[in-house]
Amino acid sequence: MGIMIYRNKNAASAAAATMIAAQIIKKPNSVIGLSAGAMLQVVYQKLCAMTAESVLDWSEAVTFHTGENINRRPGMPGIQGGFINRALYEHVGMDYARVNAPNHNAQDLGAACTSYEADIVERGGMDVLLLMLGQNGHLALNSPAREFSALTHVELLPQSTIEECEIMFPNEKEVSSQSIIMGMSTLMTAKHIILVALGGEVAERASLMLSTSITPTVPASMLQLHPNVTYMLDEDAAVDL
Repeated sequence: MGIMIYRNKNAASAAAATMIAAQIIKKPNSVIGLSAGAMLQVVYQKLCAMTAESVLDWSEAVTFHTGENINRRPGMPGIQGGFINRALYEHVGMDYARVNAPNHNAQDLGAACTSYEADIVERGGMDVLLLMLGQNGHLALNSPAREFSALTHVELLPQSTIEECEIMFPNEKEVSSQSIIMGMSTLMTAKHIILVALGGEVAERASLMLSTSITPTVPASMLQLHPNVTYMLDEDAAVDL
């Protein structure tokens, strides 16, 4: 475990991007877990800049998205996938055949969850996983709850998370109250986890994440059990540590 505290959001984001870049350079066919959210916007900008400078080559990389808001209308793009596409893929020449996301249009969502788990296993698991800490402590939209959800599942989002998503994705007319998301056990299978926490809005949850006993009321507290987590915070998020 490593806890890295940076002067500001830009410095923390640059460091997170550099860590992901190092993984791709070391292993060009890396399997990378990606999350969507405004907190990660600068991370993606830095990765795009490194790609434009020919530091990175994404031609062999494989990505898995940590979740997607459910929309049963066939052919409708996903909100989170759309964010990652605009923030990253469009700028790095990503081969979309190597992009994986939960089937949020599926009629049988249970089967879609099972299939997504199988896809991750078939690829040998995630080499690195980029996560962000939500304002209410959610992790990849796994919300504070009475118990942890282990595998990819459908989750009814609390109103606070829906409102956070509406801010993160302002171009969306309506954010679904349900998402299909990786469960905590799935997240924990990643070989290396990078957890980004930025801004005073998450300071209280960041402190609990690192100091509380492991509890589903603070989903990110489970990361204490992972052997290779890098926590990347700016000074505002770290103020209560």
